[in-house]
Amino acid sequence: MKRSILTAAAGATLLAAAPAFATSTIHCTAPGRAGVELYLSVGNGPPPEGGVTQVRIVEGRRETVTGYDRSSPRLVRPHVDPRALRFDITVGGQRLASLDARTGPGPAYLGSLLLRGRTGPVRCLWDEDE
Repeated sequence: MKRSILTAAAGATLLAAAPAFATSTIHCTAPGRAGVELYLSVGNGPPPEGGVTQVRIVEGRRETVTGYDRSSPRLVRPHVDPRALRFDITVGGQRLASLDARTGPGPAYLGSLLLRGRTGPVRCLWDEDE
């Protein structure tokens, strides 16, 4: 009995000590490209949990998600801070997408999105700013 109580207490202590990092979402739209949206999962902890951890690209009915499995597109050099947002997405060593945006006078990141060989403007907002 005493042993099971100690084991349960040790397990509870380990679970309580493990940090729990929340995630946020940044939503990007591409004006002039109807149906193109990006959803960025952002960890709110120190690296490797912090920063952009996954990108989901929606192009009408087509969806592309980074890091889903070994054959999925790769998120390369992701960076996010209060003034800049950028990353590349590659598939088999070839660039599928690239985003480079900065904050302006408002809360949105404004910049450019290269997607499947076409470049255009992009606007990104944290989910709580929408």
